[in-house]
Amino acid sequence: MNSETKNREILLYIIFGGGILLRALNLGSQSFWIDEYCTAFFASRSGFFYSLIEIMARDMHPPVFYFMERFMGFVFGFNEISMRFLPFVFGTANMFIVYRFARALFSEKIALLTVFLFAFNPYQIYYSQEARSYSLFLMTSLLILYYFMMSLKYNKIITKPLIFWSVAGTYVHSHTVLILIVLNFIIFFVYKEAIRRDLWIKAQLIIGLCIVPLLPFFVKSALGDQYSHNTLMFIAPLITLKNYIFGFTVDFNALTVMGLLLAGFLIFLGLFTTREKYKKNVNILFIVSGLYMIMPWLISLMGKPIYSERTFILVSALVLVLLAVGASYFSGKGLSVFVVVMVVIYGISIYNLNCTEKFRKTPYKKEFLKIEKQFKTGDAVVHSNNASYASFEFYNKIMYKTNFENRMLGEIPEFTGGSARKGLRELWRKVKAGIAKITGVEVYAGYDKNTLTAKEANDRMREFKRVWFIKDTAVGLKQIWLPMGNVWYSKSTLGVAEPPNVAQLPWVKRYFTVKKVDDSYGFETYLLEAK
Repeated sequence: MNSETKNREILLYIIFGGGILLRALNLGSQSFWIDEYCTAFFASRSGFFYSLIEIMARDMHPPVFYFMERFMGFVFGFNEISMRFLPFVFGTANMFIVYRFARALFSEKIALLTVFLFAFNPYQIYYSQEARSYSLFLMTSLLILYYFMMSLKYNKIITKPLIFWSVAGTYVHSHTVLILIVLNFIIFFVYKEAIRRDLWIKAQLIIGLCIVPLLPFFVKSALGDQYSHNTLMFIAPLITLKNYIFGFTVDFNALTVMGLLLAGFLIFLGLFTTREKYKKNVNILFIVSGLYMIMPWLISLMGKPIYSERTFILVSALVLVLLAVGASYFSGKGLSVFVVVMVVIYGISIYNLNCTEKFRKTPYKKEFLKIEKQFKTGDAVVHSNNASYASFEFYNKIMYKTNFENRMLGEIPEFTGGSARKGLRELWRKVKAGIAKITGVEVYAGYDKNTLTAKEANDRMREFKRVWFIKDTAVGLKQIWLPMGNVWYSKSTLGVAEPPNVAQLPWVKRYFTVKKVDDSYGFETYLLEAK
């Protein structure tokens, strides 16, 4: 082994080791937030069949990740680390996959640059510590694209792995279908002779048959409500690019703007001046990235807001590959400056992720534990918003199983939607009735039964001696949109009602006095005592 090869191996070990360390750092330190509560809720339901039906009823995402988390929870307990451990494992595996992906398509230099950018990328670190399916979704997406690219490279479809990971990816996240649509576009309209299309069509038919059981999820996703906000939509891709390259835990400032301009220049440099042997690979990565983002972006521009940068997390990895291709043109000194700039910005972003309140999950756990120590018979906890309520539900019913009265202010929503949604609702009611008749299990899907309406509050709250009222402030209400860049940077109120004046709520005025108010980042806690 020559010294150059040995140095390269040492560098790889350092990069992989640093990436693993950053993904493990403070894995369980941040509070669970609303999306992670959804994961724990579905994973913790009793009974496999019951859990599957409830996921179909309440969620638009396929069930595979929830069942993987279910295994982790029942073996290791439901807590922050056990629920985030699988995303950590998948996030770690993605570093090795990305290196292999880049090395198979490009030079060793480009592969090293790619894995450096990916291993220390704050966006990738964030989703390696999030109890959601996105790091697994990225893994399946990368493997689909890897075997697609290898099939084009050798002009022979690598059938079994391509079919397996395509099907697996679809059972992880429904947006895998968009990836497959883009790949079919490439085969039929861009590189028509790159592969035998009869074999390709056969593979697509097999994939289609295998994902037929997921049709209820696709229908629910298509007919469901919006899951983003149509704010700053015209510049959303620019914000997304910033988040993918530098992380969303660093704000726009002079350094990040300069870095973004440099990154954009390098990406287009690699795209338009790349060496001939790599040109086809670069073109395909650019087409996949562009089309995959453009589809939901255009749909959002035309009406229904579905633009959510984490749902096309594959692009976050491909952008780094393209950036590495452009950066590979630098000479020794230029490359050193590039690496230093990236390390500085990454360092700021990772520091913010771990140490800055603005970019961390709202610290509800600390408040929950504080209330738990003082909780007495005849007490209740009431929330003004879903954000604090969901976090408390995780700690109250799933992790610590304290099971005290935990309610959320709200009103029972009226049904809205056209004939398609109404028909789907009626069909679900019939299916639910059939399940209950056969199994004796009542699967619930609708508004949360812990919703505390104004009428019930006026009738029932006098039964409690003390109420701990958690009011999410404007900062807390905005906090949950951090992973959606265009929403985070918007000044829109997002259609959310202003935080209530607790002392002026009718049932508070009638039955309670405000004994104490504690301020925390993103929320306030009111201790109300019965008059």
